[in-house]
Amino acid sequence: MINRGISFGWVIPGVEIVVLVVWLGLIYLYIKEKSKTLLLVVIGGGLNLGERLLTGGVKDYWRIPYTSLYNNLADWLIFVGVIVYLWQKIKKKSK
Repeated sequence: MINRGISFGWVIPGVEIVVLVVWLGLIYLYIKEKSKTLLLVVIGGGLNLGERLLTGGVKDYWRIPYTSLYNNLADWLIFVGVIVYLWQKIKKKSK
């Protein structure tokens, strides 16, 4: 399934520009914080961005059970990176 939108298949005009700006912001944040979990997000985002620029969308391979949502390996890198990054930030604040 080719996803021409962003997360959850949301379609917005100029999605490539939005994704590029967010990805560059994440690179800046990664350089500033040196967080390995942010590196997962940067890699996943870069993979999706590259595929989007080359093909006009990203290929989603796996359906999330009990939903109509599909995803790919890059989506999982982003998801895991964001969850672990947020968990680390919350854990650090509670100390």
